[in-house]
Amino acid sequence: MKKIFTYLSPLYLLPFIGDAQFETGQKVIGGSLSAASSSGNATPSFDNRSIYHTTNTGITVSPSIAKFYKPTLLRGIGFIYGYGNYTYKEEAPDYGNGYKSISHNIGINAFSQRFISLGNSFFFTLQTSGTALFTIYKQNDFLSKATAKGRSYLVSAALAPGVSYKINNRFLFDAFLSSFLSASYAHTSTTLNYPLPRETKTHSDGFSIASSLSDNAIGNIAVGFRWLLKRK
Repeated sequence: MKKIFTYLSPLYLLPFIGDAQFETGQKVIGGSLSAASSSGNATPSFDNRSIYHTTNTGITVSPSIAKFYKPTLLRGIGFIYGYGNYTYKEEAPDYGNGYKSISHNIGINAFSQRFISLGNSFFFTLQTSGTALFTIYKQNDFLSKATAKGRSYLVSAALAPGVSYKINNRFLFDAFLSSFLSASYAHTSTTLNYPLPRETKTHSDGFSIASSLSDNAIGNIAVGFRWLLKRK
């Protein structure tokens, strides 16, 4: 019995191996920057005289800062800003239709991440987060000259498992299944204005629960690096 306990005891210690690799009070800087731009042309099958042009540009910045409150517990806060510009234009002999839409996203994100050592500087992680996001957008119609302005508020909570690898004392590599499980509530209001003195206002509310496992899980994997600061 004593020999069996001797052989199994390292397995009980496995979740605690490497706890000292992170220090209580140590700060971590992270975040992400993404940008995309695309354009294209298409001719609909029902009218080969028309040509559709589309252009899409977007950028999102989300810096974050966090601190280890325990050697295995990281808590932090992040900020979100996103910009999008989408144009759809139709060129036809008789008429030309289309619109241009511009959006801005501003938000804040609070998160807590638990680290469980797998040995050799590898960790299984479980991150919970809450996000509040505010969006404003404006759309202009080329043909009717109508404009639409809107704003939306989104509050969400998410759970994301993943793995981390401590490259050295300064850099941490992360890979996690984004929005493994999430719940969100959104409120949207839109005001539509025509050239004539006419205005239409609409409001909508929605609540949803989603899981990335219901979609292509590989496409929902996010990766990144974070910087471990020296303690003073």
